Amino acid sequence: RFDEMTDANAKAPAAYGIRSFNLEKGDASYLGIAAVRDGQKETMAKLSPDWEPALESDLSRAVARVNEMTPPGATPANVSASELTAAQKAIESNPQLASATLEQGTQILRNEALAEFKAAAIEMQNQTQAAEARLAQGANSESEIASQIQKIHAEQTAKMQGITARLHDQLVALAQNKSAAH
Repeated sequence: RFDEMTDANAKAPAAYGIRSFNLEKGDASYLGIAAVRDGQKETMAKLSPDWEPALESDLSRAVARVNEMTPPGATPANVSASELTAAQKAIESNPQLASATLEQGTQILRNEALAEFKAAAIEMQNQTQAAEARLAQGANSESEIASQIQKIHAEQTAKMQGITARLHDQLVALAQNKSAAH
């Protein structure tokens, strides 16, 4: 996030493929998301309110694609042996994954993670709405509600990061499992 425009931070979004808008109103504005890992990137170049209902699944797919870009057989440095072992056990305990191809198993794991993302998003929305209802009833001050909502969002963001990390570990373990089987 940049609040003041300099040449350096004007070039940063372009480096990730994020496009400018509102040029006719003066300085360029940028609103996009870039998922970057180990030099690989996936970009949502321009976010639009029209596509807001799809943002969650689009972002999930972008993160999953970046995680997939790890070279086959490589264990990323950020995956510990214990995390990989836990992921391997989870895969071995799922009979659906045992008989699946790598592509099928990847899709199964992604679908499970997407369901978890959706549940977390619904939980966050419900908690936020409950906080807003308390504000409307006058039960809490605006600053207390803002603080509660910020805490809710931070907790749910951490939960979603955990889901993403677990999916990544499971995808690495699945790839290793399938390559060892060949």
